Amino acid sequence: MIGETYKRYLRSSRTAVLLVAVLVITGVSYYLTYLDKMELLYQLSTEAEDLNLEAMRDFVESYNGFRFFFSFYNMADEFYAYVLVLFAWIGIFVTSEFFTQREDGYGNCIVSRCGYRRYSGQLLAAQTLYLATVLGLVMLLQLAGAFAVGGADTLYYQISSEPLGVAGCLGLIVLVYTVMLFYCVCINTIGAACACWIQNRYFMQVFPILAFAIVPMLIGSTLANVLNFPYLIVDITVPFTYLTLVFRMFNVFYEMDLYALLLSMGMFCVAAWTLWRISVRKLEGNYL
Repeated sequence: MIGETYKRYLRSSRTAVLLVAVLVITGVSYYLTYLDKMELLYQLSTEAEDLNLEAMRDFVESYNGFRFFFSFYNMADEFYAYVLVLFAWIGIFVTSEFFTQREDGYGNCIVSRCGYRRYSGQLLAAQTLYLATVLGLVMLLQLAGAFAVGGADTLYYQISSEPLGVAGCLGLIVLVYTVMLFYCVCINTIGAACACWIQNRYFMQVFPILAFAIVPMLIGSTLANVLNFPYLIVDITVPFTYLTLVFRMFNVFYEMDLYALLLSMGMFCVAAWTLWRISVRKLEGNYL
């Protein structure tokens, strides 16, 4: 079941929907970064007396493929848009599958033969494998586009006083991919577990973006102006804010940043595991 479901997901139009949306958003980010580079080249061509020409040339040379790629993930406005699209896509096309299969009767056929625990575990495993593949494909296309625009004349990324070489850049890409995949899998698991309580298809579809983006951000922009506690809730609940810490720790290592990242990941993991176990126990006996 895992292999068949994974292939069905991968070959469906849902994959193309995300790829097209993300590539459009990424293209906007790369275009803006390209305009920044052109502005620097113009300033360099003026050879103004107050410019440090050598430092300016080194800075312009740093606008390679890695810089275009990491500028997108290092909290550009376009990255926020990408995450919102990603969460909405997960809810509409992935998480809601548990609810949809129960409503159309397909889930009943499978559960009657193998039980809900096995059925839900295999479906979740297929979805996790699918999310890993799609996120990896997105990042590969983004990286290819970044080098198509930024070029490969230099192969480093200036993230701290010492630039990251090729191995360091690839390691950072793997780290960013791992953090994003972890949160996507946890959010999908939590949403799927909540299917035993949510009885509305449309609310099920918007649950990930509501619970992990819109509602916490609204709380943070209102109550957090008066109290510090809501701001802490937003910091823990909105996962994509933690990619900032990944980059910041490469600049200057802060133990608190590492602790905050590990705390957030730990809370998401515990929440996903706990809710999943509760939903399995609840639906094992009354799914049909």
